[in-house]
Parts: sequence; C-alpha cells; structure tokens
Amino acid sequence: MAEKRKRRHRKRSKLRVPFNWKTFLVILFIWYAVSLVSLIGNIALSENTATGLDLFLDKVHTVFRFPVLTFFGRLLGDLTLPGLFINSLIYGILFERIISYVTAREAKAVIRKKRGLRSVKVSSQEPDSHA
Repeated sequence: MAEKRKRRHRKRSKLRVPFNWKTFLVILFIWYAVSLVSLIGNIALSENTATGLDLFLDKVHTVFRFPVLTFFGRLLGDLTLPGLFINSLIYGILFERIISYVTAREAKAVIRKKRGLRSVKVSSQEPDSHA
C-alpha cells in the first residue's frame, strides 16, 4: 500500500522584494560614518579629554559597536574599524530589507486601490423606464 504523503508547504509571502543596492549603500555609508564619529567620542573619553558631546558620543558608541565588537571584541583585539564595518554591513542589510519591504507593501496597496477604483464603473445614465 502506498501511503499518500502530505506535503507541508511553507507559507511564502506573495510580496517578492528585490534587494535595493542603492538603499543598502546609503545606509552602510551613513551607519559607518556615525560609527566612526562615535568612536572618536569613545577615544576622547578614554584619554580624559571628553566634553559634553564626547560623553554623548561615547554612550552612542555602545549602540554602534553591537553585535560584533560587543561579543567578539576580545577576539578582534585592535581591529575596531573592521568590526565597525561588519556591524555596518549587518545593520545595512537589516534596514535595507525593512525599508524595501515597507515601500513595496505600500506600493502594492496603492496599486490595489487604483485597480479597485477602476473596476467600479459609475453610470451616469438612468435606466429607461418606459412602460
């Protein structure tokens, strides 16, 4: 007896969103630049030359060093800049996916709304009622 196997299908999103390289590179550049600025604040604090802005940048640096430098800082040693770049890659991919998904979802909603308006035909003529 041959048993019929039930195939388990994963629910796939009907919304296919291609990777947007331009968005990714912009986010990567901005994230890495802010990471470097926050690193300067961290260095100023460690050399006891910190001002109010440097104290703020040091606090921000704890966010920008996560996850690579937070978890693997001892393994990387003096490789802080490559670690920040890897963090920037991770956050660039994450934010690009979020932004691309949201914009594609909104675009799809607009298209559905336009199609819905086109399918409804409004007739301005009254039906003939000559009996």
